[in-house]
Amino acid sequence: MAGHEAVATDSFDMTMTLVNGPASGVASRMLSKTFHGDLDATSLGQMLSAGDSATGAAGYVAMEQVTGTLAGRCGTFALQHSGTIEDDARRCRSALSRVPRTTDWRA
Repeated sequence: MAGHEAVATDSFDMTMTLVNGPASGVASRMLSKTFHGDLDATSLGQMLSAGDSATGAAGYVAMEQVTGTLAGRCGTFALQHSGTIEDDARRCRSALSRVPRTTDWRA
Protein backbone atom coordinates (compact mmCIF):
# COMPACT_ATOMS: atom_id res chain seq x y z
CA MET A 1 0.00 0.00 0.00
CA ALA A 2 1.41 3.38 -0.97
CA GLY A 3 1.73 5.99 1.79
CA HIS A 4 0.28 9.47 1.60
CA GLU A 5 2.78 12.23 2.26
CA ALA A 6 2.27 15.98 2.17
CA VAL A 7 4.51 18.91 3.03
CA ALA A 8 3.36 22.06 4.83
CA THR A 9 5.46 25.19 5.23
CA ASP A 10 5.06 26.96 8.55
CA SER A 11 6.66 29.04 11.24
CA PHE A 12 5.69 28.97 14.89
CA ASP A 13 5.95 30.88 18.15
CA MET A 14 6.75 28.76 21.20
CA THR A 15 6.66 29.21 24.95
CA MET A 16 8.39 26.70 27.25
CA THR A 17 7.71 26.63 30.98
CA LEU A 18 9.93 24.68 33.38
CA VAL A 19 7.74 22.25 35.35
CA ASN A 20 10.41 20.62 37.49
CA GLY A 21 14.11 19.99 37.51
CA PRO A 22 17.16 22.22 37.27
CA ALA A 23 18.21 24.31 34.28
CA SER A 24 20.94 21.67 33.76
CA GLY A 25 20.34 17.97 34.26
CA VAL A 26 17.01 16.20 33.68
CA ALA A 27 14.04 18.55 33.52
CA SER A 28 10.39 18.61 32.44
CA ARG A 29 8.88 21.51 30.47
CA MET A 30 5.41 22.35 29.16
CA LEU A 31 5.24 23.56 25.55
CA SER A 32 2.75 25.92 23.95
CA LYS A 33 2.95 26.73 20.21
CA THR A 34 1.07 28.83 17.68
CA PHE A 35 1.65 27.81 14.05
CA HIS A 36 1.49 30.30 11.15
CA GLY A 37 1.41 29.26 7.47
CA ASP A 38 -0.12 26.25 5.74
CA LEU A 39 -1.02 24.96 9.21
CA ASP A 40 -3.06 27.45 11.24
CA ALA A 41 -2.99 25.80 14.66
CA THR A 42 -2.06 25.75 18.32
CA SER A 43 -0.49 22.95 20.32
CA LEU A 44 0.22 21.92 23.88
CA GLY A 45 2.86 19.41 24.83
CA GLN A 46 5.43 18.20 27.29
CA MET A 47 9.19 17.80 26.91
CA LEU A 48 11.76 15.89 28.93
CA SER A 49 15.33 17.07 28.47
CA ALA A 50 18.80 16.63 29.89
CA GLY A 51 21.82 18.74 29.20
CA ASP A 52 24.51 21.18 30.15
CA SER A 53 23.39 24.81 30.19
CA ALA A 54 27.00 26.01 30.15
CA THR A 55 27.72 24.45 26.73
CA GLY A 56 24.21 24.22 25.30
CA ALA A 57 24.53 20.46 24.78
CA ALA A 58 21.23 18.65 25.33
CA GLY A 59 18.98 15.76 24.43
CA TYR A 60 15.19 15.85 24.43
CA VAL A 61 11.98 13.95 23.75
CA ALA A 62 8.57 15.60 23.48
CA MET A 63 4.94 14.89 22.65
CA GLU A 64 2.46 17.55 21.56
CA GLN A 65 -1.21 17.64 20.58
CA VAL A 66 -1.88 19.97 17.62
CA THR A 67 -5.33 21.43 16.91
CA GLY A 68 -6.06 23.59 13.87
CA THR A 69 -6.72 23.88 10.14
CA LEU A 70 -4.66 22.43 7.29
CA ALA A 71 -5.71 22.51 3.61
CA GLY A 72 -9.24 23.60 4.57
CA ARG A 73 -9.77 20.76 7.03
CA CYS A 74 -10.03 21.16 10.80
CA GLY A 75 -8.72 18.59 13.23
CA THR A 76 -6.11 17.31 15.62
CA PHE A 77 -3.02 15.11 15.57
CA ALA A 78 -0.14 14.24 17.89
CA LEU A 79 3.55 14.87 17.14
CA GLN A 80 6.53 13.00 18.60
CA HIS A 81 9.95 14.70 18.82
CA SER A 82 13.42 13.51 19.73
CA GLY A 83 16.78 15.13 19.26
CA THR A 84 20.23 16.14 20.40
CA ILE A 85 21.98 19.51 20.37
CA GLU A 86 25.74 19.97 20.45
CA ASP A 87 28.04 22.97 20.46
CA ASP A 88 25.37 25.47 21.56
CA ALA A 89 22.95 24.60 18.70
CA ARG A 90 25.55 24.60 15.92
CA ARG A 91 25.00 20.84 15.47
CA CYS A 92 21.46 19.54 15.87
CA ARG A 93 19.95 16.17 15.04
CA SER A 94 16.24 15.76 15.42
CA ALA A 95 13.31 13.63 14.33
CA LEU A 96 9.67 14.71 14.15
CA SER A 97 6.84 12.29 13.39
CA ARG A 98 3.07 12.31 13.42
CA VAL A 99 1.95 9.64 15.86
CA PRO A 100 -0.01 6.96 13.93
CA ARG A 101 -3.78 6.82 14.43
CA THR A 102 -3.94 10.15 16.29
CA THR A 103 -5.35 12.16 13.37
CA ASP A 104 -8.97 13.35 13.47
CA TRP A 105 -9.77 15.65 10.49
CA ARG A 106 -13.15 17.11 9.55
CA ALA A 107 -13.97 18.82 6.25
